[in-house]
Amino acid sequence: MTSPSIFIYFLFLICAFLRVTNDQSSDIRKSYLQNEIDRLWRNGIHCISANRSLRALKCMSTFPNIKRGTMHTYLYMSFILLTCATDIELNPGPRKPKHPCQICHRAVTWKDKAVSCDDCEMWYHAKCMNMSSIMYNCLKSPNLSWHCVACEMPQFTSSFFELQDLQSTNSFSSLDSADDSFGNPDACSSPKPTKQSKPKPWNTFEILNINFQSIRNKKPELLNVIEHYNPNIIIGTETWLTDNIHSSELFPSSYNVYRKDRKGGYGGVLIAVKSDIISEPLDMETDSESIYVSVDLHKGNRLIIGALYRPPSSSIEYMDDMCTSLEKITNRFRKAVFWVGGDLNLPDINWTVLSIEGNSNLRAINQRFLDCVQSCGMEQKVDFPTRQNASLDLFLTNRPSLVDKCTAAPGISDHDMVHITASASARKIKSVSRKIFLWNRANLGTMKSSCHKLTSNFLEKFTTSSSIETMWSFIKEGLLNLQDQHVPSKQTSARFTQPWANRDVKRISRQKKRSFWKARKTGKAKDVHRYKRLKELARSICHSAYNDYITNIVSPESSDNPKKFWGFVKSLRTDNAGVAPLKDSSGITQADSMKKADILNSPVLLSFQQG
Repeated sequence: MTSPSIFIYFLFLICAFLRVTNDQSSDIRKSYLQNEIDRLWRNGIHCISANRSLRALKCMSTFPNIKRGTMHTYLYMSFILLTCATDIELNPGPRKPKHPCQICHRAVTWKDKAVSCDDCEMWYHAKCMNMSSIMYNCLKSPNLSWHCVACEMPQFTSSFFELQDLQSTNSFSSLDSADDSFGNPDACSSPKPTKQSKPKPWNTFEILNINFQSIRNKKPELLNVIEHYNPNIIIGTETWLTDNIHSSELFPSSYNVYRKDRKGGYGGVLIAVKSDIISEPLDMETDSESIYVSVDLHKGNRLIIGALYRPPSSSIEYMDDMCTSLEKITNRFRKAVFWVGGDLNLPDINWTVLSIEGNSNLRAINQRFLDCVQSCGMEQKVDFPTRQNASLDLFLTNRPSLVDKCTAAPGISDHDMVHITASASARKIKSVSRKIFLWNRANLGTMKSSCHKLTSNFLEKFTTSSSIETMWSFIKEGLLNLQDQHVPSKQTSARFTQPWANRDVKRISRQKKRSFWKARKTGKAKDVHRYKRLKELARSICHSAYNDYITNIVSPESSDNPKKFWGFVKSLRTDNAGVAPLKDSSGITQADSMKKADILNSPVLLSFQQG
């Protein structure tokens, strides 16, 4: 925001503060405006945004006995602020529907007759598919499932398109002559193909802020949440873990987990980041339950992720230690993007006007955290209750324009989860896709006859005086071609899936999610009771499906396939193997295998050169 805009904003706050000075019933508004004036003097130009301008205008609009002409002046000043603010989207465009129809691309609402696919969870209007009312009413039964056309298509293997035995005859072969070609036309209606520009490397981050309350007993529910939301980052509190529990026993191998456990076994925080994102923990000297992780962004930028937990019975010294560590890390990385979440247990703070309205905690504890948030230039994005009627689980950021969505989600404890969708340009490790041959589906008969043909061709083509390298190349290429032709294959997928998550688990998870939103929307006792009942039922079905899967692995019949059993045991007791990302001489984190080898080899070469 420019200097004239700061001056106008300052006059706007002064006028608002003078107007409420004689009003005894607006203490909350006066405290909010006073905090805004103090923050303006402390932080200067970087602390003003369109969000804060609109919030101050909303506070002014509730003043009693305000004249109409004065309000027009305030509106004019606010419009000037909005035009000069740096976080205004010039062309936001139409709002995309949350659940669009895959045929007409219009929004699917509760009033519409629509069907959701049980596999991809995409919605379709019954009218767009010409579905009869009789068929639509039949699909209301929970025992029936429906799949869209895209999911019903067969998945062909690579060998299907490499068959060489298919031949066709062309009855119009006499017309196929190169002499009858008319050449390229002088003009055509189709435009020339243009070179497409590469898309910007902006990635959408899915973040979950979860209060676990003992993650050890809720592994099936956690894995179901990961498969449903596919989050890039998980911020967890109240893990109740100890040092003798490996992270690989709870999280899949596709995540790097950073933990800080409490010595007594309760409390504890963690941050789980997908393994394809380059990340590293930050060392902070603090006794509070807080942990920070750094993520490399493009163009040398940095993203700092934090997880905080404050016990309800903690003292003011504990809060001061936590806030001091947050202020130190923000001063250390001034240009970084901060995403800090966790459970602070501060129900007394009204985050709409940044005031204290309760006495559950000491006023000094609430005021210390409010001062810390304002001094760090952050904004709290959770504006809904996460446990009963209180907003205990928070999400702070110094770049609110990067947060696209912040909504509630059904949790796995008595706290609701916080689901955040944000944008950032992160550096990622390219995952290598491997080809897996399905030998149990191989056509061994035709493969054996092809091998006999390969042997006869080899004996006819080569003699004892032929080159060894030429003969080996012929055998190698022939065997690889036979394998590609007669053995079906598939590519490895980076998508995390659980083999025990059957159709019943997915169906009850969707029902629980719908009942959760209905209970929050209506607030009726029967809807809340139905959500709690479905939550317990979903937990029971998840545990039952997971236990059945484990029982089948460790049963005596599994001796026929010991590889599956020992693979499962190894995944429980070992963390990710390999060399972690390393920093080169310029301080840049490198994840490529060749560059990491060069970094490790450079000290050895230097020692030999000096010797």
